[in-house]
Amino acid sequence: MPTQPVHPTPLRQRPMKFSTLLIGAGLLVVISNLVYGSYFLGVPYPDPTPAQRQAWAFHMRIFDTGFATGLGLTFAGIVLAVARKILGSPKPGSEDK
Repeated sequence: MPTQPVHPTPLRQRPMKFSTLLIGAGLLVVISNLVYGSYFLGVPYPDPTPAQRQAWAFHMRIFDTGFATGLGLTFAGIVLAVARKILGSPKPGSEDK
């Protein structure tokens, strides 16, 4: 008895490119760090205690690291997308004979 091939219903006709995922992840990290920074850093106190300065510096390091990571991911995705566009991908059947 022949069986029918099972084709899963595709969510998208074209699979998402890795560069698009990098750009999206980078922007998500940048936006979430902006929210984190505005929540934990905000406006510093006019005359903070040493404990408040230490806590602010700790959260600032977290913010800086996350923001740099997000920008790096976004930049890597953009560079990858531009390189793919410039170099192009070979079309099926376009081999030199």
